[in-house]
Amino acid sequence: MTNFSGHPLSQALNGRKGHFFAFLAKFNARGEGSNFDLKYPALTIGIQTADAGYFSTSGHRSVWTLRGLVLYRVHFVIDLLTRKVEITHIGCEYSGDLMLQIGRNLTDPFDGFLLGKKWMLHDRDPLFHQDFRELLRSSGTIPFKLPKNMPMMNGHAECFVKSIKHECLNKMIFFGEGSLRRAIDQYVSHYHHERPHQGIENRIIKPDAETFRNQGPIRKIAHLGGLLNHYYRDRIPENPDELPKAA
Repeated sequence: MTNFSGHPLSQALNGRKGHFFAFLAKFNARGEGSNFDLKYPALTIGIQTADAGYFSTSGHRSVWTLRGLVLYRVHFVIDLLTRKVEITHIGCEYSGDLMLQIGRNLTDPFDGFLLGKKWMLHDRDPLFHQDFRELLRSSGTIPFKLPKNMPMMNGHAECFVKSIKHECLNKMIFFGEGSLRRAIDQYVSHYHHERPHQGIENRIIKPDAETFRNQGPIRKIAHLGGLLNHYYRDRIPENPDELPKAA
C-alpha cells in the first residue's frame, strides 16, 4: 500500500487517518463517494475542507420553556484546517427550506463560511437533502456524504461536540432559548479567542493582542459565572499612579 503520510493533504489534516481516507474516496460526477481509490495523482494539493454536523443541547437534557421541556438542535460547520467553528442555526424545528437557507448563508459570495472551500463533509442525516447538496455544488463546494458506521471520519466535528458538552452545556440548566443562545455564543467566543487547541499545536484560533504579552499583572476573564475562565497579562501602566494600591 502506498504511503501518503508526506502528502500535503495528509499534513493539512494533521495525519488524522479517518479524514485522510475520506479524501481518498473515488468521487463520481455528482460528488458522491464510492469505493476507496488510492491513486495518488487523483488528490488535489492544498485543498481546504469543512466538516458539518449538528448536535443536541445535551444527551439527557432539554431547554425549559413555557411549553415544558423542549429539545433544541444546534447546526454548525467546522474548518478542518483552522478549527474555526460557525454556528449556523439554533432551533427546535428543522425543515428542508431551513436547510436551504443555511446553505445560502454558508455559500454567500462575500462572507460565506464555505467561501474558498473545495469540499464539505457531512453525516447521513436526511436534513442534508439533495437540494441542499445541489446548492453547495452550484457554489463550487462538493458535498461528501460520509459512509455508514465510520464516525472517525467525522472526528473534528465530534470532538467539538464533546468539548462544548463537557465544558459547558452539560453543566447548565437552560430556561428559555435565550439562555441557550447566550451560553453557546460565549463558549464559541471562548473557543476562538481564548482556548488553546491541541490539534493545532496548542495555538489559539483567533488570539487577541494580550495573548502574546509576557509582562504585566495577571488578570482573569470569567464567562458564564466562572464556568469558562481565561487568564492573561494586562499592560504595564506607564503612569505609576495607575498601579493598584495594596490593601
